[in-house]
Amino acid sequence: MRSTEKPAVWYVSLQSKGIQMKRKDGAKTPPHTRPAKVMTLREVGAYLRVHPSTVYRLLKHKQIPAFHIGSDWRFNIEAIDRSRLQRTNPHRAPK
Repeated sequence: MRSTEKPAVWYVSLQSKGIQMKRKDGAKTPPHTRPAKVMTLREVGAYLRVHPSTVYRLLKHKQIPAFHIGSDWRFNIEAIDRSRLQRTNPHRAPK
């Protein structure tokens, strides 16, 4: 950041899809700053810190819970977190 530039100012706006972070100057934020309940393929890739092609591979091998909206994949973050927790601790009974 240059000394003459001001730091970015953020505000939170509520959308029908959840909370969306935006900068007042209109710049987009990284999708993993605030996980929404339902994410796109790119957003879940950023959330899991993997490349989108890795997410496609996980889908192909049915290793990640997802659903279609038209031709696009959507991911419920709570289901992904539950699945990851169950994979790391397979003896834990589901609630």
